[in-house]
Amino acid sequence: MEISGSGGGVAAALMQQMREARFAKADKDGSGGLSLEEFRAGAPAGSSRDQAGSAGRADGPNLEQIYATLDGDGDGSLTAAEMEAGRPK
Repeated sequence: MEISGSGGGVAAALMQQMREARFAKADKDGSGGLSLEEFRAGAPAGSSRDQAGSAGRADGPNLEQIYATLDGDGDGSLTAAEMEAGRPK
């Protein structure tokens, strides 16, 4: 079996397409940015504490903190570019 060096590029492109599709699905109003409510609705269940701290790990950041960190310009709209910039490498 031969493993091609371009396989990583294909996988990366597919992952990027999946991120873009997930972002578009979460952007309910089609504004090109996610409000906190859209971000919260698109977050995986149990991925972090909600505002009341009722889900996820008690010692982890809550969704509002994550959103504020990712929203680099602080305009209250999280763009795909801001999400990509905040994505762990």
